[in-house]
Amino acid sequence: MTDFGNRFATRFDRITGVKVPMKDCGIKCPKCGSPKTDVKDSRPGSAIDRGVVDRKRTCQACNHHFRTVEISEDEIQDLQRRLKKELAMQLLDDL
Repeated sequence: MTDFGNRFATRFDRITGVKVPMKDCGIKCPKCGSPKTDVKDSRPGSAIDRGVVDRKRTCQACNHHFRTVEISEDEIQDLQRRLKKELAMQLLDDL
């Protein structure tokens, strides 16, 4: 996902294969619940967390500052595979 604030955010649609604009990125202020937030700083995660992006955000409505950690779908699927494999290994060890 490319994020230049909520107005220009896009996401990659895996079905159509094109980037599509996002009207609302789904990030709401934890204090007031407003969906209008600005990204003040965006940094990729460390080499270990290759699919993670850390963002500092500010709410336009109440000026509250908060952070989000966004994980790519590929990283989530990779984590799920690793957890399933680890669980299977534990079950085999218990037999």
